[in-house]
Amino acid sequence: MTATVMFTITKDGTITNPKIKTSSGNSEMDDVAITTVKNVTKLPPLPTEITKQHEKIEVEFTFTYNVKKVK
Repeated sequence: MTATVMFTITKDGTITNPKIKTSSGNSEMDDVAITTVKNVTKLPPLPTEITKQHEKIEVEFTFTYNVKKVK
């Protein structure tokens, strides 16, 4: 199962607007992907090379869940 989360990183490193771009087809798995991004409260500030041209960047992060049967 794979879910893709889209979110924005502002120039000070704040993560905003996390949302599912591509659903895994399982709402619980999608919720875990969103929660994972929300738990990262802040990243380091964006490099000045980026912030000279952009106030924020959009990021896609793909979560892949490998479910294996336990014997």
